[in-house]
This record gives sequence, structure tokens and C-alpha cells, in this order.
Amino acid sequence: MKHGLIALAAGLVVSTTALADPMANVFGNTLKIEENGVTSLWYMNEDGTFTTDSDVTGKWTLEGDNMCVTIGDAAPSCGPIEVRNIGESWTEDNGQGGTRTATLVEGR
Repeated sequence: MKHGLIALAAGLVVSTTALADPMANVFGNTLKIEENGVTSLWYMNEDGTFTTDSDVTGKWTLEGDNMCVTIGDAAPSCGPIEVRNIGESWTEDNGQGGTRTATLVEGR
């Protein structure tokens, strides 16, 4: 499950109005992930940390056009940031041969 959690944040969302800081639209909002009948909520913080509604914590960094997420002692998982808008949902590869649905929800 942790591997899937790490991979999910790699497709993090940003607003077209926040191109100078691709994370600006994410702060104060929620990334809702639905995978295999389970929903998790991700909260990205401006200090480079994140938490989830299931008490998973970790760190994120921007590396060029990619965002890298690290949970505990695991190696970072990195992937490109895609432009998304609040309220938008999309389907993405979960890194384990399946898919998940992500939605950027306004507020926390």
C-alpha cells in the first residue's frame, strides 16, 4: 500500500494560474485518491511535508518538472506534475499494473 501511496502523489495537480509555483494551487486543498474501493485524502503542506487521512506522513520535493515523494525510509518516488484544476478528476496508472482516480478538491 505504501508503494501505491508514494506513486499516487507523483501525478500531483496544479492550476494553470500557478505555473510559477506548481504547488501553489495544492496548498489548502485536498487530493482525493480512489483506488480498489478505498479513498484516501492527501494534504500537501508548504513546508515540504504531507499527511493523509490515514496518518501517513512524508516529504515532497520538486526536482525540475517532477515531484518526488518520500515516506519513511523508502526511496523517493518521482513523477511529472500535470496541470489540473480544482474539481477536476482524472485516471492515472498506480505503478502496480492498475489505475486510480484522483480529484483535486477545494478546501481541507
